[in-house]
Amino acid sequence: MWLALGFVLSLFLVPYFLGFTLPDDYEGSVQVDVDLAPRRVWDQVFDHLAHPLSGSSVQEIVDLEPTNSGPAWEERMERALLVVKTTVMDPPLQLERVAFDAANGVESTWRYELTPTEGGTQLIVRQHLKITDPGFATPYFRVFTHYLDFARQAPRDQVESIMDGLDQTSFEIVPVD
Repeated sequence: MWLALGFVLSLFLVPYFLGFTLPDDYEGSVQVDVDLAPRRVWDQVFDHLAHPLSGSSVQEIVDLEPTNSGPAWEERMERALLVVKTTVMDPPLQLERVAFDAANGVESTWRYELTPTEGGTQLIVRQHLKITDPGFATPYFRVFTHYLDFARQAPRDQVESIMDGLDQTSFEIVPVD
């Protein structure tokens, strides 16, 4: 019985203490080339209702007062609220949004870079995730982010959503370092 109790406790304590050794900053970037004009790709990238940063976890999107740079909104999930503000908007080449999750003390900066190519557009999506207000659950968040590579997976999910919105079925998402 003590062995079983020790095992169960270690399932919670080992990741918790391991989380204290992990960093607060994570980055992930991916790229895709698509045979469409930059403006067409931009229209999909810019559509925050079709491509929420929280992906399929979003339950409701509420528009907020726009910033000087562009739209702002809330993405409401079951246990979290993401407040997103556009900080840079240079259509159809560059878009930057900053998202803050107060419940988890996390801020993420999303950059979308669109480069015209001979055959269409190269799209690079970058996410810089930073823990800004650590709380009790932060060590677990660090473990999940670090070992499950959330910082790279989230941009990949965004690109897949955008490609789906563009009715693109054949594309290759490539990690960018």
